[in-house]
Amino acid sequence: MQTILNGAVGIKSEIGEVEHYPIRFSAEAYFVYFRDYSPNPNLFFKEGNGIWAIIKMKSKKGFGLEAAYWQGKNFISPKGNSLVQSVASVYPSKGYSEKDRKLFFFTIKYEKEISPNATLMFSGEPYYDFKNNLLEYGIHLHLLYKLNEDAHLLTGSKYHIHFRKIIDP
Repeated sequence: MQTILNGAVGIKSEIGEVEHYPIRFSAEAYFVYFRDYSPNPNLFFKEGNGIWAIIKMKSKKGFGLEAAYWQGKNFISPKGNSLVQSVASVYPSKGYSEKDRKLFFFTIKYEKEISPNATLMFSGEPYYDFKNNLLEYGIHLHLLYKLNEDAHLLTGSKYHIHFRKIIDP
């Protein structure tokens, strides 16, 4: 049996769209925490933490820019962003670890609503790894959808996908 806690506490501030300047700005900062409460811990680290700071700009047309900084120590988040973890899940190999991680991300996004309950998002994200002196990038395509009992993903077509809320035990 494995019991892992990931927690976060933070602050977020938004500046709404101004009448003649249709852009929304936000800034966020979080302290994140990891701890392995398993009876027989078998991870590289028993506990760790990190700081995540991000500023965002998004237009009404769906374009957005983000700049983020991550600094973590002994941080593991099995269901989170694998880049910020102190333990590699794939590259360079499973079992590889870096106690301290310092990364800077710059993201360019475009979002397009394809139905009232679904949005397609494309983003490009160069990031810099300070410790390893590496500049790398990621390209992402996401389908974001709202789950509720009344949502139909493809409304107006002959195919309807209906989602129901499921609560894990």
